[in-house]
Amino acid sequence: AYCSVASAAAVINSFRGTLDLPIDPLYKPYPYATQDCLFNECTDEKVTVHNATFDGLLVAPGGLNLDQTKSLIECNLPSTGWDVEATHVDPAQVTLDDMRKDLVMALMSPASRVVVNFHRTEATQEGSGHFSPLGGYSHDRDAFLLMDVAKYKYPFVWIPASVLYRSLMTVDACGSWKSPKAQMISLDSDELKQPKSARDLAKAMPKLGCKAAFRGYLIVKQL
Repeated sequence: AYCSVASAAAVINSFRGTLDLPIDPLYKPYPYATQDCLFNECTDEKVTVHNATFDGLLVAPGGLNLDQTKSLIECNLPSTGWDVEATHVDPAQVTLDDMRKDLVMALMSPASRVVVNFHRTEATQEGSGHFSPLGGYSHDRDAFLLMDVAKYKYPFVWIPASVLYRSLMTVDACGSWKSPKAQMISLDSDELKQPKSARDLAKAMPKLGCKAAFRGYLIVKQL
């Protein structure tokens, strides 16, 4: 559920020296973005509600989608001088060559970072939808370095561009929804808030206004 937040923290920390980092009380006085200190009034309004009594990431539909992760990063950047672009990899609109060109150009720039939202099974891994940053590209291998934030599960790995593309052009069943208010208003039972089965989740999704959307990637750029 927190892979999107961990990816956002990694990206924000990578801009140390050019960006005023938040300070987690655990590491005070040292500036360091963690999964705990990225939530604020902006994220409560635009992403999900997260406080001592309610954690929207652990409530249906679970985690964040691509556009919510974009907003999470934007809420932790200055309002000017930065750009966060989300690309949903709809195969009817984004080709493998399009994806490769976008990602390689971003990775070549010291002012840009990349986060991918992929499906693990299509990347020959165990699991489902996941977020992690990319760290590089090998022309010889035609592969991207996936810097998995779930280090306890998978180490950094080179993923062929064709495999990455296939994992990005998967569909998130709740790729957009009426976040974050629908969680607070429409999920009126524990069964819907924390579904314990696919059937319970299927009941919650219409109440949230879930609509399917392709997964994809984010490019964070200092202008």
